[in-house]
Amino acid sequence: MSTDEMRNLVRHRLETLERWLRRLIDDTLNAHYDGSLAKLPIKNEIVKAAVERRLKEPDRYPREVDALLFSDLVTILCHPQLFASRFQDALKGAFPDGTAEARTFLDRIAEARNPLSHANDITSHQALRVACYSGDVIDSLKAHYASINMAQTYNAPSFIRVWDDRGNSAQIEKTEGCHFDFKGTQLRPGDSLQLEVQPDESFPADSYKVEWTVSNVNPPVVCLGKSFFVTIENRHVSQTGLAIMAKIISTRDWHRHGEHDAIFWVWYSALPPV
Repeated sequence: MSTDEMRNLVRHRLETLERWLRRLIDDTLNAHYDGSLAKLPIKNEIVKAAVERRLKEPDRYPREVDALLFSDLVTILCHPQLFASRFQDALKGAFPDGTAEARTFLDRIAEARNPLSHANDITSHQALRVACYSGDVIDSLKAHYASINMAQTYNAPSFIRVWDDRGNSAQIEKTEGCHFDFKGTQLRPGDSLQLEVQPDESFPADSYKVEWTVSNVNPPVVCLGKSFFVTIENRHVSQTGLAIMAKIISTRDWHRHGEHDAIFWVWYSALPPV
C-alpha cells in the first residue's frame, strides 16, 4: 500500500469512528442531559470552546457535539462517572475492562489522528492501530445500535445526516417531514452540486438503497447511491427553489412508511442564467 493509500484509509476510518462517537454522545445528551453539553460533569473550558466554534461556523457545526475536538470526545467517553453510567453498554464490545482500557486505546488512535490532521507522516504501525482499534469500537457501536433497532416496532434503516460540497449540512432526526433550507446557496445553470448522506450504519449497506430525485423537473432526475451529483441546467431554474428529495428503501417487502423507510428534502436557490 502506498503512503497516500494508507493515509486515505486511515482518514476514512477515523472519520467513520468520529461519526459514531459523536452519535453516541449526542444520543446520550438528548436522552439524559436535555441535549446540553453544559450539564455534563466536564470542564467548562471544553463547553466554552465548543460554543465558540459553533458561533463562528454554525453551518459546519449543526449540533453541540459536532464542535467538540476528538480529544474532547475521548475525555467525555472516558470520564469515570459517565463511562460507567452512560457509555459502558455501548462500548463493552471494544473495552470490556472499563474506563482505563478505553482511555488507553482511544489515546493510541489519537496519536495517529493528530499528525494526519496536520498533513504530517504516520507510521505503518500507527495506521494498523487505527484500523484495528477503530474497527473494534465501530463494531461495538454497530452491535449496540442494532440491538436498539431490533427493539423497535419498525426496525428499518434511516438517515442520520446530509451534507453537500457547498458547506451545508444537517442532522436528520425524523424519518418523515424533514425539509432543510439550503437556499443561502445560490445555484445557476452550469453550476455543479454534490450531496452525500450518512445512513444508519448499524444496517448493512446491502440491506437498502438510497434514491435521489430532483422533483421540480419533468421527467424527474433520479439517481441511486449515498452520493448524488447534478449539473444545474436551465430547466432547474425556479423561483420557489430547487427541491432535491432522498429516500432510503430497504430490501424487505415492507417499509416503515408504505413505499419507503425514510425521506427528506433539501432546497436550494435556483437562479436564471446571468
